[in-house]
Amino acid sequence: MLEKHPQEIDISDVRAFCAQNVPESRWLDYKEAYSSSKGNQQIAKLVSAFANAHGGWVLLGIEEKKDSQNRGVPGALKGIDKSLRLGERIKQICLDAIYPPVVPEIGTCDLDADNEIVIVRVFESDSTPHQTLDGKVYIRTNDISHLSDDGTEARVTDIELLLNKRAKTTALRSSLIERARTRLQINPEVPQLQITIMPTFPDVPICDYDVLTASAEACRAFFAFRSSTKLHTGHEAVFQSFERTSAVEEGGRRTMFEFNVYGMIYYTTVIVSNKAPQGAQYGIQSDVALGMLYSLLQAAEHYYQRTQFSGLVSVSMALQAKGGSAALMTNPALGMTVEPIRDRFFSIDSNILTYRMRDPSFIAEIYRDFLWSAGYGPEIRSSAKPLELVQSLEEDASFGKVVIAGSCNGKG
Repeated sequence: MLEKHPQEIDISDVRAFCAQNVPESRWLDYKEAYSSSKGNQQIAKLVSAFANAHGGWVLLGIEEKKDSQNRGVPGALKGIDKSLRLGERIKQICLDAIYPPVVPEIGTCDLDADNEIVIVRVFESDSTPHQTLDGKVYIRTNDISHLSDDGTEARVTDIELLLNKRAKTTALRSSLIERARTRLQINPEVPQLQITIMPTFPDVPICDYDVLTASAEACRAFFAFRSSTKLHTGHEAVFQSFERTSAVEEGGRRTMFEFNVYGMIYYTTVIVSNKAPQGAQYGIQSDVALGMLYSLLQAAEHYYQRTQFSGLVSVSMALQAKGGSAALMTNPALGMTVEPIRDRFFSIDSNILTYRMRDPSFIAEIYRDFLWSAGYGPEIRSSAKPLELVQSLEEDASFGKVVIAGSCNGKG
């Protein structure tokens, strides 16, 4: 259900989701009722707390009960009186009672003739800190909205992070990538394709090690990975390394990937083919690169659904040709050629909401930017071929599908 837009969710989706007993978490909250006396303040607090963290979902009209671990889980569907027009009211609360304002996505679905379930999706914000009318700043941690000034050390670090969110998380992101490169023992002078998918604003782990391992194991089914190769563990991560062969490129390529608890998937393919055209020392097919991107986005979607992460995601795709020349060879369907890329590194980066990562238009746009950066010229911007190639991947069963069964509760 959580991969849909709130307006696309119907009551059957809600019933099926509640049947899984998914507990409240940093990204999910259930509310049984709305009170006009306290409801505005409660909604402002909850929405601003989600926006200050990694975003999340609020389901109103659902009873909350406790499970054996004292976690809040969905109970009976009670519904919200339709006459309250709560969806519209929440929009106004988010504009009037939160500063800077927050604009969530809101949907409703009929429970019966008089009652409805209200579904609110809040996005992670880069305009933090958001505060309520009383001047207080809230953050979301696990299943409670805590005052950010409630505590000692956490108070200082939370406010600092919110005030300097972009700078702090950019530094952590760079550090995570560098640690992955060191752990995977990647030679920076070897031509390689790199793809990174991770939260745009990483700050804390999004899951425990059990979920991390289970997610990486499940993603072996996807095209980019090797199901028969052992997964290794390291500080904050699981990773894999293997040799991939390609009949197209007539050479082997050392391939490595890493999942870490901060939500990052780091992937690199070392280009070792000596059959590249146009006098290049190394080469990789552009449609192979596209296939890897597509497969990794599938894996990331699975990972984020397991952890209930719903914030902004950064998708990066890079080609490095230091220490030699490399050609990005196009799919014949594009009908284009390019000169070898020598002693350079180019990268494209795009931010996207989790539920849009698999949108063919988004993937095609990244691919166009990637080809443009490689020197393909303006004709690639108007070509329909990239989108057609992505759509063909959607129909290709060999890329693997993972069906997420059971509870996506952050415990695997």
